[in-house]
Amino acid sequence: MLERPSSGQAAFPLQLAAPQVPGPDSAQPTYLQRLLQALADIGDGLWEWDLRSDEIILDRVCWAILGFEFSQVDTEGGSPFAQWKKRTLPEDLPRVEQALEDHVRERLPLDVEFRLWHRDGGIVWVRSRGHVQRNRDGEPQRVLGVLQDITGSREALARAEHELSRQRRENDNRADLLFSLSHELRTPLNAILGYSQLVELDQSLNPDQRQRLGEIRHAGQHLLHLVGDVLELARIDSNRLAPSMEPMQPAAVVEDCTRLLEPLAETRRVNLIFEPLGWESAYICADPVRFKQVVLNLAGNAVKYNYEGGRVVINFAPQAEGWLRLSILDTGRGIPNEKRIEVFEPFNRLGEEKGQIEGTGVGLAIAKRLTEAMGGRIDFDSHEGQGSIFWIEFPLIDAPVEVMQLSAQPAATLYLPPCRLLQVDSRPSGVNRLKGLLSGFPQVRHLAAADAVEAIFTARTRNPDIVLFDAALPGMSGAEMAHILREDPLTAGIRFVAVGECSGEACDAALPASFDLAQLCQVVEKCMEVGED
Repeated sequence: MLERPSSGQAAFPLQLAAPQVPGPDSAQPTYLQRLLQALADIGDGLWEWDLRSDEIILDRVCWAILGFEFSQVDTEGGSPFAQWKKRTLPEDLPRVEQALEDHVRERLPLDVEFRLWHRDGGIVWVRSRGHVQRNRDGEPQRVLGVLQDITGSREALARAEHELSRQRRENDNRADLLFSLSHELRTPLNAILGYSQLVELDQSLNPDQRQRLGEIRHAGQHLLHLVGDVLELARIDSNRLAPSMEPMQPAAVVEDCTRLLEPLAETRRVNLIFEPLGWESAYICADPVRFKQVVLNLAGNAVKYNYEGGRVVINFAPQAEGWLRLSILDTGRGIPNEKRIEVFEPFNRLGEEKGQIEGTGVGLAIAKRLTEAMGGRIDFDSHEGQGSIFWIEFPLIDAPVEVMQLSAQPAATLYLPPCRLLQVDSRPSGVNRLKGLLSGFPQVRHLAAADAVEAIFTARTRNPDIVLFDAALPGMSGAEMAHILREDPLTAGIRFVAVGECSGEACDAALPASFDLAQLCQVVEKCMEVGED
C-alpha cells in the first residue's frame, strides 16, 4: 500500500506495485479493482512519484513496456527512480523533468511523450500523463500518472511522414525540371523568331519563301506561348509564385481585359459584352496582375471557342457570405458531361487538338491554380451545343484601409487566449490571411497543413488545441479527419472549427467563409473555455 499521508492528508489506498485482480471465486470486485484491471487490459501502466521522499513506484505494466517481468526488476540494481532515469534517452530526460516541474510548480497539464531504452536494446515511445495531489494547504504531495506505449503509432507516423516527404520531393523535382527546361527553351526560341524576322526584311524573297518564313514565325510564336504557359504552371506548382495581394477593383481590370480582347472578338465576329451591374466600385483583395491573367484566360477561351455571331457576356453578381462572383458566359460549343472532370487538367484540350483553333491546354489549369492561390474559388457549368459559363469568386471587402489592417496590431478590445491553432487549408492565401490576423497575438501558435492527411500527422506530433479547417478540403473531408482524431487518445481533446458549413458532429463551432478578427476571437475563446471544462 502506498500510504504516506501528511497531517490532514487522506490515505490513498492504491496498490500500484501489484494490483490484485479478483478470481472467479472471489467476492464482487470493487470499482478500483475493475479500473486497475481495465488499465492493465489495455496496456496502460500506473506510476506514483512521492514528492516528499522523491521515490517513484511503477506497476508491473510500466515495467512490461520495457520488457521486464515484475520479478526481474529488483535484479537490475538501484532504485526504480534511478533505473527509470537511466533508461530515458538523454536528449529527452530534460524535457520530461521540465514537464514534471511545470506541472507541480505552475499547475500546467502533465502530458509528455518521450523515449525509453527497452531491455532488448531497442527504443520504446511512451506517453505519460499525470496529476498532482495536494494537501489541504495546497502543498504538492504526490503525482499519480498513467504510462502508455505509443511505439506503434509513432512508427506508423514516421513511415507516413517519410512517404509524404518522398512524394513532396518527387513533385518538387518534377516541377524544378519542368521549370528549368521551359526556361532553357526560351532562349533558342527567341533566337529563331528573331532571325526569321530579320530574314523577312530581305526584299529579294519571293512570295513562296515569304510564306514559309511566316509559317516558321507563326509556329515559333505558338511554341513560345506554350513554353510560357508551361513555365507559369511550373512556377505555381513549385511555389515560386507568391501572389502580391492588395485591395483592387475587379471591374476596372475586367474592363481593361475586354479592350484587349476586342480585336480577337471582332476577328471571330463575336459580340463581347461587359455588364458591371452596379459593382463598378466594389473591392476585393487579390493580385491585380494574376487576376487579370485569369480573366484573360477565361474570357479568351469564351471568344475563341464561340460560334460566328455568338456572344460573350461578362458580369458581376453577389453571393452568400459576402462573396462577389465574376461570370463569363458564352454561346459556344459547350463541354460534354463526360469531359467535365478533365476541364482543369493541364495539357488537356478536351478533344480540340485536331481542330483549327490553336491552344496549349494549360490556360484553365493556370486559371484554377492562380484563383485558388489568391484565396478565390473557380467553377463552371456547361451544356454541349449551347455554351458554357465559367465563374470566379472572391470575398468582398468594405474598404482598402481595412484590408491593409489585416496584418496590423489588433484592437485592444479583442482577446485571444494562449493556444496552438492548426489551420487546414489548401490555399496559401488563406494561410497567409490567418497569419496576418494572428500577427498581433504572440500567445497563439499558428500551425498549418495543406490537407486532412497532413493535418492528422501534424495534430499527432504538435498537439494543437484547435483545428480550424476549410469545409471544402481536397481529398479526405474535414468530417473524416475530425472522426479519426477524436478516436485517437492522443488527439481526442482537440476542438474542431469549420470555415464554411458545419455538418453534423464534425465540428464544435463554425466560422463564415469571410470571417473577421472579432468572429475568430469569439470562437477561439469559446473553444478554449470548453476545453478547460
